[in-house]
Amino acid sequence: MSWTKIETADQALELLERAVATRGEDFVYEKPEDAEFCVYVRDGKPDCLIGVVLSMVGWTNEELEVADSIGTVSTLAIDTRWADRFSKDAVRILGSAQSAQDFGRAWGSALAKAREYAAQLPA
Repeated sequence: MSWTKIETADQALELLERAVATRGEDFVYEKPEDAEFCVYVRDGKPDCLIGVVLSMVGWTNEELEVADSIGTVSTLAIDTRWADRFSKDAVRILGSAQSAQDFGRAWGSALAKAREYAAQLPA
């Protein structure tokens, strides 16, 4: 399966919007009991907000499982296996949403946080 690079802040926001629509703005992610943070894939399906986003651009479940062992999207973006899949702005946008989700905020709130962050980026 091929994947698509997340190149711009706008593309990252659009993907986050689509991901939020899959479960609704009020959805609050619950990580597995044995996990410190979110997991990208669980029971063979994309699980957390960023897992859903990454699956939308072609990441396989196998790649998401490997990514689970690496950590946050910011960490993925500096790993040589994944670095070419994100722009710096996309990482910042996705990271802000991921952080909000990981601290218990609803997906709509995580999207709002990402939008706030995007508005601060230089044009």
